[in-house]
Amino acid sequence: MKLQIGVPITIISAFCVFFTIIAPLQGSPSNHKIYDLSPDGVYWPGLHKINDIDQVVGCSYTADNEREGFLWDQLLGMSSLGTLGGAVTSSCNINNLGQIVGFSQTTDGNEHAFLWENDSMSDLGSLAGSAAQSWATAVNNSGQIVGYSETTNSGRHGFLWDDGTMTDIGTLGGYGSFARGINDAGQIVGESFTDQGNWHAFHWQDGQMADLGTLGGNRSEAYDINNDGQIVGYSRLTDGSDYNNSHAVLWENDGQIIDIGTLGGINESKAMALNNSGQAVGYSYTDMRQQHAFLWDSADGMIDLNTLLSGDSGWAYLETAFDISNNGHIVGIGYLEPEEGEELVCTEPHLFLMTPEPTSVVLLALGATALCRKRRCQVTTAPC
Repeated sequence: MKLQIGVPITIISAFCVFFTIIAPLQGSPSNHKIYDLSPDGVYWPGLHKINDIDQVVGCSYTADNEREGFLWDQLLGMSSLGTLGGAVTSSCNINNLGQIVGFSQTTDGNEHAFLWENDSMSDLGSLAGSAAQSWATAVNNSGQIVGYSETTNSGRHGFLWDDGTMTDIGTLGGYGSFARGINDAGQIVGESFTDQGNWHAFHWQDGQMADLGTLGGNRSEAYDINNDGQIVGYSRLTDGSDYNNSHAVLWENDGQIIDIGTLGGINESKAMALNNSGQAVGYSYTDMRQQHAFLWDSADGMIDLNTLLSGDSGWAYLETAFDISNNGHIVGIGYLEPEEGEELVCTEPHLFLMTPEPTSVVLLALGATALCRKRRCQVTTAPC
């Protein structure tokens, strides 16, 4: 099903505002509200991002079983971003100006990084011509874009796109790198192979890439950086795999690496994003070996977002928090309580928005996304 905006959604949104006034959403404590933003049709639980005006980007499937990027806006509801001429698109990030970046198939079937603004999608090209592929992952409030692209030697390198020019930001000495985040100062973070063949988080500024190190293991990755230069991601504790061997971390702007721990005895957590107040979100495994979304800050430590749900919220559990805005609004994926006779494992993931403050009437206008929808068996998670 193509996602559309227009008069019908506006009318439905107005109705939902009225309905919410006379029958508020139940389930969340007074200082936290949670909303189901899942698009109609089959939902694609990929990486979701939110800006400071509560616009959310993500992916879903169309009726033709093609992945399609979407924008959710609190006033206009859900809309499709279209493609670069091919069948598939994925929206990966959004800034406070409403500029969206991601990747889309072109008419020749390659995937190219794009910039979407003013209802139009522009092809950003690649580091190795139109036949090579590229993927955009983040955009700052100056319109600078980062991602990664195939190169002329068939490797993949992180890039900075600025004012029409795509620049290869290099590696830590190995053959590949991915750029994941950029702040308003143009500082870039991501991960790269080192000359020893290990995958390490990096910080890039003014042409210089620095290795952020690890907690002792052979791998670390950086996903986001705020305007104070704080960085979040994860690191392995020892050499080996991530399983029971990785912790979410925060790198301070002086390079200090802070282990922010886990929600239980299982050593596996990742911090996916942070805001300018230093609040981080992500996921961690609990003592019961279940993946739960978390919120972390230096004062309160790691909080399981599921503890902010009341018993009648209608949500079984919140699995992953992908992003947090500067006003503390969080987006992620979770699972609703199964209907009678339905197994939880056969419910589909739902996109949630959690807000830590009394919500305005405007935000309560969730439009068609607030209506009941059928749940289906879980689909495969695939982040940008």
